[in-house]
Parts: sequence; C-alpha cells; structure tokens
Amino acid sequence: MLWPALHSLPDRISGSEEDYKSYRDVNAFMARAVSELGDNAVYWVHDYHPAARR
Repeated sequence: MLWPALHSLPDRISGSEEDYKSYRDVNAFMARAVSELGDNAVYWVHDYHPAARR
C-alpha cells in the first residue's frame, strides 16, 4: 500500500480498513520483535515486504 505513495504513483493506491489494520498489526509485531533485541543490539531493517495471508 505504501509503495505507490512513496514512488509518486498515488493513482495506484487502494486499500480498506481491514488492510490498514493488518498493516498496523504487522508493524507492531516487527516493533516488538526488534525491541526484544536489547539496547546494545545493532540491526538494519532495509526493505521488508510481508505477505498478507487470508
């Protein structure tokens, strides 16, 4: 959903409330996972594209 917005293609954006909730859930999961690495951990999140399962 963000890819078109970040690449100047707003006419290709589509989504629903359910899509947005899934997006937020995945990002919250990733934030929790990263926070468990600890204060001295070094990590790099480059460009992840999680696939939605229905």
